[in-house]
Amino acid sequence: MLNTACRARSEVGRVPCPGGVTMPRPRRAPETMRMRSPRRRWRIVAGCALDGAERSLTHRGAPVQMLTWPATDRYLNLAEIPAFLALVQRKERAWWRIVLTVLLGAVGFFLVGLLGMPIAAGLGMGLLAAMGEPATFGRALDIALSTGGTDTSGSLAAEGVRIVTLGVLFAGLALTLLLTLAAVNRRPMRSWITAAPRFRWRLMLLGLTLYAGVLAVVLGVSVLSGDDSLRPPLFTPGEPLDARLLYAGVVLLAIPLAAAFEEILCRGWMMQLTGAFSRNLIVLLLVNGAIFSGLHLDPDPGRFVARLASGVAFSWAALRLGGLEFAIGAHAANNLMIALFAQTITANLSDTTPASAVEIAIELAAAVALMGLAELTLRWAPLRQWSGAGLTASAAAAPRPSA
Repeated sequence: MLNTACRARSEVGRVPCPGGVTMPRPRRAPETMRMRSPRRRWRIVAGCALDGAERSLTHRGAPVQMLTWPATDRYLNLAEIPAFLALVQRKERAWWRIVLTVLLGAVGFFLVGLLGMPIAAGLGMGLLAAMGEPATFGRALDIALSTGGTDTSGSLAAEGVRIVTLGVLFAGLALTLLLTLAAVNRRPMRSWITAAPRFRWRLMLLGLTLYAGVLAVVLGVSVLSGDDSLRPPLFTPGEPLDARLLYAGVVLLAIPLAAAFEEILCRGWMMQLTGAFSRNLIVLLLVNGAIFSGLHLDPDPGRFVARLASGVAFSWAALRLGGLEFAIGAHAANNLMIALFAQTITANLSDTTPASAVEIAIELAAAVALMGLAELTLRWAPLRQWSGAGLTASAAAAPRPSA
């Protein structure tokens, strides 16, 4: 009986070895013996969504760009770190960094406006001359400031000057914001744009092309339904062909710059900042969608909801594809279709007509389609490989600076 008791104690307190010798059972199992699921690990790790990012990327070695739906717990907290959010460091939650970013950004934005307006007016003066209209610096500056005066504000040349102004100012604002973020948070400017080692131009082109196709269908439905609000600037009566071509060229160059700034501001900085405090998927999508819609300062509730849906779709694309490239392309496609085939940007921004239920439904459907296109790009191997949408852990970790 004594031998039996000793053997039982040995089996409880010791583990057998291949050589027949027993050894004490370790008080704590090594990492390789633990059987916790990723979801359980998230419940143990407290704090922001990025606390476990370092281990997730460097130790587990698994891809952070999930080809299936994002894994979440019952509260919709992300169980895996998206590549685009894995770039954020915990120190970026410090309140003084956020305040300093806002203050420096405000000063930089003021300087961009102060220096950018004369540059835009000079370029606008050249555009007016090329389009056969009176070209003086004062007139170009008057149009750029949208003060109107005696100018024919509805002409294609005047709208071209305004779009040039948007391109110059938004390009300066984007660069200023990236420089400010890099200086305050000590990580590369690229990390607010993409988790890939370099900007994926093909992915941006894919987003532009695919979403332009969706918007072309929407525009066709509007034409067939007799929408009388359509005033295609590219087909303005009485404008010469060379003026239309110049206008199209200006739009194609300037509009993507404006879209890039909006994406860097809302999906780059603000979504990564939101991710530093929360890993909840609904919070990440809705907060940034609401900020994006609110920045347009449109009082109409219907258009606010429509833009919120677009912001949610752009945020989804950034999370799923590991960067802003696809969202920048899709956002540019939306603005290009408006500026070329729907109405001038000035008329679109100043429209106070309440959105109808049909218009809101169409915008919501377009947002859902955009999310579907992002999923198609990620899941379909030919598109994923051609565009560089499939990010592995090593690719996502490449831009991460040392803490």
